Amino acid sequence: MLDAKGFPLLVLEAKSEEKNPLVGKEQARKYARGKNCRFVILSNGNLHYFWDLERGNPYLITSFPTPDSVTGYQRIQPNPQRLIDELVGDDYIVLTQRPGYQTEAGWRNET
Repeated sequence: MLDAKGFPLLVLEAKSEEKNPLVGKEQARKYARGKNCRFVILSNGNLHYFWDLERGNPYLITSFPTPDSVTGYQRIQPNPQRLIDELVGDDYIVLTQRPGYQTEAGWRNET
């Protein structure tokens, strides 16, 4: 996928159907870095992963992103200071998944 100026925006690493697409991570990383590209799609034709090389691990997607969505995603810059400053309490993981969990009836019963 190319951006509006014709430069690589995203690379696709395709593996055969019987292989897990994640086996191509390092190969895709090297290719993307060589093309000065931040985004990778890892696929075997059935499973597809989107990977932002600057933000962490690939995650499963159900449809391929559009050039506009990738360009918008590219504008988001990670804030390392936020990671340093963020408090991690006993309920940190549940807060990331269900921010309002404390108001749900199922969580009010302490047993």
